[in-house]
Amino acid sequence: MKLRLPGRDKVSDLLAWLAFLMAVAGGFAATGSWLGTLVGKIVNIGPWWLPLALGVGGLAYILFDLFEDGVPDRLRTIYIMILWPSTWASIEGKLGNFLAGWIHDGNTYMDKQLGPWVADHPQGKNTIMTGIAVAAITFALIWGHRYASAKKAARNTAGTATATPTPAARRGAR
Repeated sequence: MKLRLPGRDKVSDLLAWLAFLMAVAGGFAATGSWLGTLVGKIVNIGPWWLPLALGVGGLAYILFDLFEDGVPDRLRTIYIMILWPSTWASIEGKLGNFLAGWIHDGNTYMDKQLGPWVADHPQGKNTIMTGIAVAAITFALIWGHRYASAKKAARNTAGTATATPTPAARRGAR
């Protein structure tokens, strides 16, 4: 029998939220770097409505996961949140331009704040955004995998607590 520490679920929930927030930061930072451009180009290979459909579907999945138990505890939620800003920024037309401009403004602000610390030269923006994206995405994936696998294992063993009796035990009960 495993000993469960009190408060372990609260720690796991906190780590899930931390992984989700790192996925948000990594996704938005990746949008301003070559990583986001690559995702946008891949998404735009399909029909014109594909980025919009992926964006709306991703939002629906994230909201479902959050409203289910209040914790972003599914690993797909982490992956979707990493790719979601780049998918929205690749939408063509007014909506895409608005979202891409908003993401670009946020990344420019981060560049102004972190630029002097990381890269003290004019070409530092791509370096900063790529570095933030890689660090945040790595952190999100490590903790997301760790938490999601523990949560999945707990869900799979939760229903097997009652054992079925063996044939010999059934005969003895008669």
